[in-house]
Amino acid sequence: MNKKYLLSFLVIIFTLLSCRTQKAITTNADVRIKDLSARRIIKSINNGESEKKGLNIKKITCLCETPEKKISFRMNLKMNTNDYILLFASKMSIPIAKVMMTPDSVKLINYYNKNYTLSDYSYFNYLAGTDLNFYIIQSIFNNDIFSMDENDKQYKDFVSYKDSGYYVLQSLNTKKIDRIFKRNKKERIDRILKRKDDDVFVVQSVYVNPVTFKINKIILDDKINNKQLTINFSDFYQIKPNGSYPGQIDIYYKTPNNFLKMKMKLSKVSVEDATDPSFNIPEKYNKVSF
Repeated sequence: MNKKYLLSFLVIIFTLLSCRTQKAITTNADVRIKDLSARRIIKSINNGESEKKGLNIKKITCLCETPEKKISFRMNLKMNTNDYILLFASKMSIPIAKVMMTPDSVKLINYYNKNYTLSDYSYFNYLAGTDLNFYIIQSIFNNDIFSMDENDKQYKDFVSYKDSGYYVLQSLNTKKIDRIFKRNKKERIDRILKRKDDDVFVVQSVYVNPVTFKINKIILDDKINNKQLTINFSDFYQIKPNGSYPGQIDIYYKTPNNFLKMKMKLSKVSVEDATDPSFNIPEKYNKVSF
């Protein structure tokens, strides 16, 4: 995967602006945490439950907040692993937009303006100043681990430690990075950036529940551009046939001059084989370009 921020994901959702049981998942309170390597933790996460073929979320209540305003709306989601993500947004039962994402394309119907767009991810990348990857968005909705490095040894540099009752997987040695910035070694930073992309200084931290090995928090800290993304997963519940899913996903993105908060309350979640998605563009709608 591209080693970039996944914040473009927020742009798509902002543009649009289980069936769960009552048995909660065991937490990590009062649990003695033994030392585990990063490789062992990652393996335990991947073995937690079988790969989802399809995901259906019938109700997502969303609240978005920026310095200027707050916006609330509802969404539903259908997803077929490695194939498509379909989002439908509405406000007071009135359709707002529909978005179809595939690994290489984005299709958007704007019901309010009665137009549609067929594009790739470049526009959203431009808005957020970052590269967007379909598989990263998929991982967020699946509460899956991902690396921001697309090579075959994507987890080889991850380290692990314990913090506040969680296992933490970290992509880079933050102490070394902090020393470079603290000493203001601009020449060394410039040399590194010439060899690699500026995202080499994006530190990914993944907080893992030591009981369930579910991901509870992801932090992406951009040391160069002073941006940070935090994604919190909470209120895990059992879903059929034998898995678990977060009932709440909270996203917070901050920059030196701005911020975006998004709270998503998810219900009526099911893991099932996905059917062919319906994405019909009304004949009278005009095609527009980003």
